[in-house]
Amino acid sequence: MKIQLLLISIICGFKSLWGADSALEAHKPFLKAHCFECHGPDKQKGELRFDTLGNDLTDLHTLEAWQGILDQLNLGEMPPKKQPKPPFEETARLINGLTPALQRAYAQRESTGGQAVIRRLNKFELRNTLRDLFGIKHPDFEPTVVSGLYDFNGNGITAQKTIEPTRSFQDDEEAEGFDNIGQQLVMSDFLLKMLIGAAEETIDMATYNEPQKPFEAETFTAPICTKTLAGGSLGKYQRDKNETYDEVFQRWDRYNRIGPDKYVGGMRRPANYRITVEVSAHNPKPDAWGNWTVREGGLIHQGRQSSEEPFEVGLYLQRNEHKRGPRHHRIKRWTLPGDGRKRTFSFETWIDNPWSSWIGWENGPWFRHNAWHILLEQWYPKEYEQIDRKQKDFKKEVADVLFKKGYLGPTLRVHSYRIEPMPQEWPPESHTALYGKGPIEDADAQKLFHAFAERAFRRPVAPEEVNSFVELAEQLMADGNSKQEAMKGAYSAILCSPDFVYLSQNPGKLDDFALASRLSYFLWSSMPDDALMKLARTGKLSNPAELRRQTERMLNDPKSAAFGRHFPERWLKLHELGRMEPDKRGPFGHYFRVKDILIPQVDAFFSDLLQNNGPIRNFIDSDYTFMNKLLGELIYKQKVVGEHLRKVKLEDTRRGGLLTMPAVMTVTANGVDTSPIVRGVYVLENILGTPPPSPPPDVEPLSPDLRGVKTLKEQLAIHRNQEACMSCHQKIDPMGYALESFDPIGRWRDNYPKVDKKAKQAPPIDTVAVLANGREVKNLMEFKAMLLERESQVAHCLTEKMLTYATGRLLEAGDRGEIDRITAELKKDGNRLRDLVHLVVHSKIFLNK
Repeated sequence: MKIQLLLISIICGFKSLWGADSALEAHKPFLKAHCFECHGPDKQKGELRFDTLGNDLTDLHTLEAWQGILDQLNLGEMPPKKQPKPPFEETARLINGLTPALQRAYAQRESTGGQAVIRRLNKFELRNTLRDLFGIKHPDFEPTVVSGLYDFNGNGITAQKTIEPTRSFQDDEEAEGFDNIGQQLVMSDFLLKMLIGAAEETIDMATYNEPQKPFEAETFTAPICTKTLAGGSLGKYQRDKNETYDEVFQRWDRYNRIGPDKYVGGMRRPANYRITVEVSAHNPKPDAWGNWTVREGGLIHQGRQSSEEPFEVGLYLQRNEHKRGPRHHRIKRWTLPGDGRKRTFSFETWIDNPWSSWIGWENGPWFRHNAWHILLEQWYPKEYEQIDRKQKDFKKEVADVLFKKGYLGPTLRVHSYRIEPMPQEWPPESHTALYGKGPIEDADAQKLFHAFAERAFRRPVAPEEVNSFVELAEQLMADGNSKQEAMKGAYSAILCSPDFVYLSQNPGKLDDFALASRLSYFLWSSMPDDALMKLARTGKLSNPAELRRQTERMLNDPKSAAFGRHFPERWLKLHELGRMEPDKRGPFGHYFRVKDILIPQVDAFFSDLLQNNGPIRNFIDSDYTFMNKLLGELIYKQKVVGEHLRKVKLEDTRRGGLLTMPAVMTVTANGVDTSPIVRGVYVLENILGTPPPSPPPDVEPLSPDLRGVKTLKEQLAIHRNQEACMSCHQKIDPMGYALESFDPIGRWRDNYPKVDKKAKQAPPIDTVAVLANGREVKNLMEFKAMLLERESQVAHCLTEKMLTYATGRLLEAGDRGEIDRITAELKKDGNRLRDLVHLVVHSKIFLNK
């Protein structure tokens, strides 16, 4: 026995030698000569000490320390610029020796910690899963919808913006900005109670007990629409002419929408419909308001940019069940040339109760204050002077003259509007999947519960696994509940089961069912669809070629909007937007006019790059962006038509990329002012992937002795010169100076606000910075050029963030080798975003728990 204990102690004593890399010992003299002064026995800047650094790369902390040394040498940031630089040959020898040693360590490392913990669905995933599990088609379940309380009337009384069932759930705990990390997603009694309520509410939404209302296809011709026209609109007077079409003269707003008067308050019959419209576009000659602009800066505002640009028509659904939140959303966009020819467009969509539909002209001219009468003055000044504009109904006389003399501007004519119900079973599938197709009394509960459980649990389910739910339904019926209510109770119990609420995978390589769930929650934030489950049952999903095909299919599916919204929101920490808002009456009050567009702008940019497999470098700089009229007018100072975001070429080329979008600039400010420190840390953490260590607990945010200091830059210089702060702030501060050109809501500025009202001139923005490696960066363009030179580092950071999001766990040192492999493959084809998604899906980290 003693011999066995002795052997064990000897083995344990020599265990560390197994992972020791003797080649590292040869690099210790370099560290002693160039690193120990700041990271040795007397001083440990950034809490790093290298004189005691071991050689055992199986130890996680040792591996991380050597990797940190290699990263700093590759970036040229160490030793600091004030210290003597080692000869290039010595640095190159260390880099060339250390790189393969670390690569060997990553290849040999089998991390027991690098596994995704069994994790609960977060509330975003839960909402999407309930939508797909029950076939709910309500717009409040769309990935881009944000639930929450809102003060709609400005009276301090808030109400929910949506009616989706997770609207009252608390925000999930997060780690490094991500809200899908397993160890953070805990369960509680309160959350279980909320889950039960959400389950019951969703089941009610999927249940249709009333008989189907009859509805025949209807074709509406002129006058199609009169009720939604403004009282003095030109369209109202056109309807009085009894022509064979409804004519539209301006871009849609609250009015000027074309939809059947009969259903302006809602159709009251949920079903799939085909909407078909016959329209024609009429464009004037270039010398007759051809550029769609009259009296620039006056009452009539620009529509299209040229007479060759096509007309745009949007098809909208209008929801009338409550007056909270957005009440309309565009479901289709069509274009047609202005040649006067009739064209027919159709689209199939679900229309719920009590919704309605309408079309609007997206890029027509806009008559501010409905002052279209000014056109008569422009086109027919003599006739205009003869009209008494003080009379009550003078616009009618103006309209008569315009139509008689000839309306010279562009118009859209709607010749017919057809609503056609599509053939379908009743009750809909959402109902029959729960209760069967026959009378409820004949429903086979065992069979229905089993089919539902397989979809809810996202795996094969043994028949006996649903016995407890059958027994629950029987007990509820014995207690006096109807069979339907009893089945509802059993379905609620299934939805509160750990097999539904949690994503669980066995250690090691994922089986096909676990892979289907990981893939679907990565790209859709929802459950696998029938196609994925079918492949999982046959064991074909894990085939690399099939996995690539399915990834492409899923990226092209509308449900991938969940990835386009949720990943960039979490990567860039945009979920924090609104936590420190400016004063509505202050200098940054425009924020409240654009706040609801800021994150969608990022989504649109990201999704466009993903769809087109664009280069990741466009996140840093591009010659285009997405904006609408409000963003263009209030933030970018560029004319853009319409309320919908559209891809436009930037007039101010400094504004390209994601980094300088107003959402990012606003989330890195506090609503009052900006800080190079905050924005510098943001760049290091989220763009370059080199987060600085936390500040020492006993250091003041800024030096208390600021006598004689006039500028923010001087304040930061004094702070940076403190011994405890220097090592970190010489990296942080330069990364934020160039971004000082943007104010707290992302508008460009050349000066800070005046602190002294008596001062003749506001202090100028000083963007000149010296990086930790001694390189000077003078302005934003040079700053972006520097980041583009570090494109590989940006791609590496994005890879880490995407893997974290995809797997639901934080990465660790042992993952570095696989991340390096992904980024090396990515670089071969130009660092493109869609390629990165495929590489993530095929990585060992993604395919294993």
